[in-house]
Parts: sequence; structure tokens; C-alpha cells
Amino acid sequence: MNKVRMNVYLDESLKKYVEEQAEFYGMSLSAFVSMCVAEHKKQNEAINVLDNLVDELKKKGCANDEAKQ
Repeated sequence: MNKVRMNVYLDESLKKYVEEQAEFYGMSLSAFVSMCVAEHKKQNEAINVLDNLVDELKKKGCANDEAKQ
């Protein structure tokens, strides 16, 4: 994987949190932030897959907007 340098601005409290978490997990700041962004991306992709699945089920009449009780 090619890596590029990126500078970001963080609120002081968020910076402190990131530093604490990176230290807790024994990671560099760069590795921790990369992991967080990669996890965020995976979660968004999973949400999109589920949204598409629900849309397909609705088209086939297998799902509705209201939960069955």
C-alpha cells in the first residue's frame, strides 16, 4: 500500500484522546488514526450493503418499513 503524508487539525481534547488511545493500544499516532479511518470506511460500506439489501427485499415484497409485532 502506498502511503502519503497528511496534516490535519484536531480540537485539543480530541488530540489528547487520540494520543491516549494510541498509547493504550501500543500504536503510533499514525497507525491509530489509519486504523480508525479504515474501520469507519468498512462500517460505512457495510451500512451501504445493508441499505441495498433492504431496497432489494422491498422490491420483491419481502420487507416493509414497519417492524412486525
